[in-house]
Formats: sequence, structure tokens, C-alpha cells
Amino acid sequence: MSIFRRRSKKKVTLVHLPPTTLIRNIIYDSGVDSPETIAAAMGLNPLSEEVSEMEIDASMERLEKIKELLPILEAHAVICAEINAKAFSITEVKSAYIEHDGEEEDSDADMTAEVLYHLFKNVAISTAVSCLTSLISFNLIKNETKEVHKVK
Repeated sequence: MSIFRRRSKKKVTLVHLPPTTLIRNIIYDSGVDSPETIAAAMGLNPLSEEVSEMEIDASMERLEKIKELLPILEAHAVICAEINAKAFSITEVKSAYIEHDGEEEDSDADMTAEVLYHLFKNVAISTAVSCLTSLISFNLIKNETKEVHKVK
């Protein structure tokens, strides 16, 4: 008897989507305001109001599959946003300090850091959410989370 067992090979059924459909799914799953305005700005064909509503419903269905993971994604987005905003702010502050012969403008740096924090957070969360919903839609991962354990 061998200590190595043969693992059964699981079949994975890949879902193929046209790039424009994938882009539109990502836009909707990202939770941006006016997803069709964003889609049009990216060169996608406009949708009728009825089809747009169907896209919203489909996105809600995809997001429902990862709802237990959203708090974790949000927490990571907050941390990543803070890291990237601070890193950018430090670099920008150093550049501004050198350009102004040592006369650093703290208020501009603080405002830049705050704006960047929100920008980086939105990028991080929308990337993570849309990536997870796509992976689940393509049957590459399954969310079999039964219960969320909260850290106290």
C-alpha cells in the first residue's frame, strides 16, 4: 500500500466571455456610480434601460456569492489604500520639499494624502471584488464559506 494516493482530477468547466462582457461585468461589480456612463467612456455600446437593469441584477447575483468575503476585502482595501497613500505622500512631500528649497507645504500634502487614500481604497476594493466575482463566474474558485467567524 502506497502512502501516496492518486488524487482524482476534478474537471473544471471554463466560462468564456467576450472581452466587452467581462469589462461590463467588472464595471457593474465594482459598484461605481453610473456604470453605463463609465462603460460608454470605455467605448462600450450603450445598453437599453431594461438590459441595464438585467446587468444590475446579474451583478447583484455575482456579489451575493462573495458577500461573506466583502468585509475582508474592505479591510484589505483600507490597509492597502493607507499604505499606498502614505508611500505616495512621502514621495510627493519629499519632491515638493526639494523643489521649494526646504519650504514644505503641509496642508497640500495632507490633502493629497487624503484624496489618494480614497482613490487607492476604491481601486483596491473594486479590483478585489471584480476579480473574485469573475473567478467564481468562470468556475475557477468556489466560495464554500458556511459561516463567518468574527475576530473579537
